[in-house]
Amino acid sequence: MERSGKKSRRRIDLLFNAGLLIKAISAFIEVSAGFLAMFATQHFILHSLAFFTQDELIEDPKDGFANYIMHSVNHFTSGGKLFVVSYLLSHGLVKLLLVIGLYMKKLWAYPLSLAVLGLFIAYQVHRYFITHSVLLVILTIFDVFIMWLIWKEYRFMQVKTEHS
Repeated sequence: MERSGKKSRRRIDLLFNAGLLIKAISAFIEVSAGFLAMFATQHFILHSLAFFTQDELIEDPKDGFANYIMHSVNHFTSGGKLFVVSYLLSHGLVKLLLVIGLYMKKLWAYPLSLAVLGLFIAYQVHRYFITHSVLLVILTIFDVFIMWLIWKEYRFMQVKTEHS
C-alpha cells in the first residue's frame, strides 16, 4: 500500500514540476512580449502580424482569427498599449516570482500562488464572457489543474514540516 502511495506522490511531483516549467516558460514569454510591446511601434507590430497571418488570409480572406488580430492592432491606441504592456509585465513578473518561490519550496509561495491564480482565473472567466475565447477556457482549466497540484504539494510540505 505504501508503494502505491509513493508512486502517486512521484506522479504528483512530476506533474507539479512540469506545471512549474510551463508556468515559467509562459512567464518568460509574457515578460518578453511586454518589453517588446513597450518598445515596438504600432507600424512594426502591424507589419509583423501581417507577415505571420498573410498565408492564412491568402488561403481564406475571411479567416476570423487572422482578421481579428489585424483589426485589433489597427485600433491599438496608446492607452491600449499601456494596458497590454502593464498586463504582460505584471502578470509575467508575478508568475515568475511565484514559480521561483514554489520551485525553492518556500511555504509562503503556496498560499500566495493559490490566491494569485484564483484572481487570474476570475479575470479569465470574466474575459471569457466578453470574448468567448476557447483559449481562455483551456488556460483556465490548466490553471485550475495547477492550483490543485499546488494545493496537493502544499499539504505535503505542511505534513513534512510538522514531522521534521
